[in-house]
Amino acid sequence: MISADVRLVGGPTSNKGTVETREDGDEADLSECILKPTGCETAGAASCHGEGYLGCFAEKHPDPVLSGIHEPNNSNMTISYCIDICMSSSSANYTYAGVERGYECFCGEASDNYTLHGIVSDDYCDFKCSGDPTESCGGVGFIAIFTIHVETSETTPAVVSTAKVDEVTIQLSSEMTSHTRDAVTSSTMTTLLSTPTTLQQNCNFTDTA
Repeated sequence: MISADVRLVGGPTSNKGTVETREDGDEADLSECILKPTGCETAGAASCHGEGYLGCFAEKHPDPVLSGIHEPNNSNMTISYCIDICMSSSSANYTYAGVERGYECFCGEASDNYTLHGIVSDDYCDFKCSGDPTESCGGVGFIAIFTIHVETSETTPAVVSTAKVDEVTIQLSSEMTSHTRDAVTSSTMTTLLSTPTTLQQNCNFTDTA
């Protein structure tokens, strides 16, 4: 006679896991078994950590593997809560978020070596998160680290119309030519008007009467 058939439902894109158990069934006919879903007692497996999970790493203070801001004691701590803290920080552009002891959050930059003290089994990072007991938030001396995914929008470079630029160039050239011609005409007229006066001043007239 079969007593239980246990399986974990959920994948790496889920922060929570569900265990389905079948019991009280006949060994020859599993369709008679009763299906009962229950939550994960601990969320140590990667499938319960969610997307971006890098692993469980040893932590040694006062030499933390993530050097950024630290949220020391938060009763609302979850994996997503810690990631939001790191993403919303104005002090740096953080790449990593880590949870520890069930209620602590650490942020880290791309240059941080989170493997400094070694990687360990996920079993060491099975402390329940203070804000959601179905998630695990590291352990004592062990930190669960996640990559922060930041969505960026694509920028389309500006395109300048060649026809428009040519049109402006021609227009400017035309105006410059027009002003030049006006200047030449004005100068020529001034010279012609002043010539008779100049000649009159320089000529000596003889009265033959």
